[in-house]
Amino acid sequence: MQTLKASEFKARCLKLMDDVQQTGEEIIITKNGKPVSKLVPYRVTAPTLLAEKGQPFSFQFYFGADAASADYSLQSGALPAGIGLDRHRIRGTPLQAGRFGFRVRVASRNEARQRDYTIRVHGENLAITAASILVNDSPTGDDIGLIRDGEKRNATYYNRAPDREPRMNWYGYTWDEAQTISTLVYNPGLPEEWGGWFTSLDVQYQDENGNWRSVEGLRIAPAMDFANSQWLKGAFIDHSLSFEPVTTSAIRIMGDAGGIEQDERNGGERRFYTAVSELAVYPD
Repeated sequence: MQTLKASEFKARCLKLMDDVQQTGEEIIITKNGKPVSKLVPYRVTAPTLLAEKGQPFSFQFYFGADAASADYSLQSGALPAGIGLDRHRIRGTPLQAGRFGFRVRVASRNEARQRDYTIRVHGENLAITAASILVNDSPTGDDIGLIRDGEKRNATYYNRAPDREPRMNWYGYTWDEAQTISTLVYNPGLPEEWGGWFTSLDVQYQDENGNWRSVEGLRIAPAMDFANSQWLKGAFIDHSLSFEPVTTSAIRIMGDAGGIEQDERNGGERRFYTAVSELAVYPD
């Protein structure tokens, strides 16, 4: 790490700022011999990427410095075993569970960009071994089985509403034997223009007496937009729902279904319903 007097920094500040951005090296600035500030590169941290041990993973990213001649490198940290950096894509099949932080650097001619990433690799998806799928009654013709087929961008289950009344929707699983669970991954699929989203969300498990109870310490990342509006909903986004571990034979997500009034050309009705593409369950 370089150290500079304030007077030297003042004389060369613009050049030093460019150097720090390109190299990633930090500079300590001193005044009267004492450190007073630090010049560090500005870095953008992406949301945590979610993967599953033994399942193919791919994530594509873009940098302003991207070009045919660009050089891609891992600046710090480490990728999970089985995952590699292939130009503007991180891909492979992770061989170990855990959380892995790393920094990617892309350089082209005199321009460079860096970005921090974290991949969280989960272990076995318990949804695969569930005895049954839980879902509220719906007149939809969609197959609820798609929510555990591992294809997060393949199709969306729409929990259609039978009437105009506000309603709750839920999705979950039961097992023949109790499971220890601390994370669900909910992918809402593709919301529609007039509905297909939650306006509230809770994670509930069945206790030993068969009563539904809310989990403790629920954290949702990235955050979900619960406004009753079609804007800012996103499509096919993995949301990690983590909480204090529970041991249970049944778990579900449950919340108020959203929906807005259609214009007259589309019937003028209002129906409240949600959507889901995948609901995974993990012990870690």
